[in-house]
Amino acid sequence: MDVVVRQIWEDNRLIYPEHRSRGLNKIMLSASWGNDIWTPDIWFKNALNTKLQQWVLPSVFYCLMSNKTVYFSGRLVFHIM
Repeated sequence: MDVVVRQIWEDNRLIYPEHRSRGLNKIMLSASWGNDIWTPDIWFKNALNTKLQQWVLPSVFYCLMSNKTVYFSGRLVFHIM
């Protein structure tokens, strides 16, 4: 089964890089940031395995807001028993 998961959380440990924001209140982050920032664990009942869908690049999107809110969207593939 393929699903799109969207999560929103606030992480006060993050520092918003004002010098990279060009005056905007949000910046888009590449998929590689998923390895560097904390992300909440999600759990799918009865799922045998779960993985991020990948073609050439992972199907994920991160956005960091100036108020330290992180938006995540990713396409997951999992098998249900």
